[in-house]
Amino acid sequence: MVKLGRLIMVASSLLVGACASQGETLKSAPIALGDSAPPPHGFVEFCQRQPGDCAAPEKTKKKPIALSKARWFELETVNAMVNHLIVAKTDLDLYSRNEYWTLPVDAGDCEDFALLKRRQLVERGWPAQALLLSVGYDVDGRAHAVLMVATDKGDYVLDNLTDEILPWWETPYDWSIRQSGRDPQEWVQLRPASPSEDVASTRPRQRRNIRSPVIDTHD
Repeated sequence: MVKLGRLIMVASSLLVGACASQGETLKSAPIALGDSAPPPHGFVEFCQRQPGDCAAPEKTKKKPIALSKARWFELETVNAMVNHLIVAKTDLDLYSRNEYWTLPVDAGDCEDFALLKRRQLVERGWPAQALLLSVGYDVDGRAHAVLMVATDKGDYVLDNLTDEILPWWETPYDWSIRQSGRDPQEWVQLRPASPSEDVASTRPRQRRNIRSPVIDTHD
């Protein structure tokens, strides 16, 4: 009953939001990619348990997915639904270990939110190569995982800490690594990677001064 109540609340808020936000989607830009990087060890273990969620696509689309109003609403729906239905808890609380990536049922860590959003969007027909797990560092230097969606209007972030979907450069994160669009098991640098990219890491990181790119808002 509690989950059903939350589901109704989320559905109602999405309908209100859909009516309130009839303007154009804020245009983003592709994030710059670097060299290959080692994936988080929690992700490697997840792929060993769930190989179907880490399989490379048979064919990679040359063009990014077109971000229509219907597609944008799907992103908003999945992002808000998962954010409200899953309770945020640490891996230490749930599994008595610092790092455990999994598809959550009732509760999960940041990477679990991202994995579930990816799965739900794939089930809605989104290409897996557009749905990229990504790791950045917050203002306190803590690693944080999100789902970054690559589209023809740029890259957008689906974050468990907010229902608002933002261009990557408008988020508070110092980006580090993300999945490659060619192969889900390959990761690339978004900036020089450290020896450990564990999401559970609490070691402070020195932040860079990141300047937002100039975005042309005219198609």
